[in-house]
Amino acid sequence: MTPNSLPRAVHRLRRALATDEGAPDADLLRRFRDARDPAAFEVLVRRHGPGVLSACRRVLSDPADIEDAFQAAFLVFLRDARSVRRGQAVGAWLYGVAHRVALRARAARQRREEVEGRADTKREPEPDLSWKEACAILHEELDRLPDKYRLPLVLCYLEGLSRDEAAGQLRLSLNAVRNRLERGRSRLRTRLARR
Repeated sequence: MTPNSLPRAVHRLRRALATDEGAPDADLLRRFRDARDPAAFEVLVRRHGPGVLSACRRVLSDPADIEDAFQAAFLVFLRDARSVRRGQAVGAWLYGVAHRVALRARAARQRREEVEGRADTKREPEPDLSWKEACAILHEELDRLPDKYRLPLVLCYLEGLSRDEAAGQLRLSLNAVRNRLERGRSRLRTRLARR
């Protein structure tokens, strides 16, 4: 390419693009459908993009969902441009596609949020830090008690055994378990009060 030919090529390209900008939708659609002309597609996107974006914004509020629906509408156009009937307004067809895509996106988001909401209600709430600290302190002080007091407390209060069951496991009488529980609670209360 000679130095003089480059400006001429740029000029011809600009003139071709300017011609495309003024071309009717029907001509651009025909060029895109028949020859997959990327310049025609680009002009249609620039021309009808704001209307497609507006259709998506009327249905959706999340910016990421709006962008996804906008892109999906033009992907549908890429795939189904042949379904635009002759004489049908490309803008109206794209607006309808964008509206339907946005409605499906909104329904999908609502389903996701419902499923996530159900999953959240099934989970137990995280205990706050002070509860975790209190549990850690309680276990620390329980571990410091002598076994004869600690074991009945753990079996009855942490593992949920009855006094009779704890007595059976520890091979003690029911009275001995009652006394050790009472003394163990008293010692634990004193230790916790010191902290």
